[in-house]
Amino acid sequence: MRPPFVVYILVLASGVIHSAIYFPHLPETMASHFGGDGLPNGWSSKTAFFQLETFIQL
Repeated sequence: MRPPFVVYILVLASGVIHSAIYFPHLPETMASHFGGDGLPNGWSSKTAFFQLETFIQL
């Protein structure tokens, strides 16, 4: 059985609220990729990072 559409909207809204709260507190450059050793090896701006995450959520 498929969950109601309202569940998807609530999950999306909670992601937007979460991002709006934490966005100002994050550094301008964020690690966006990690190697097998667990160390970051790819970087992006926080704006690009959140744009990608928003696209993935949709």
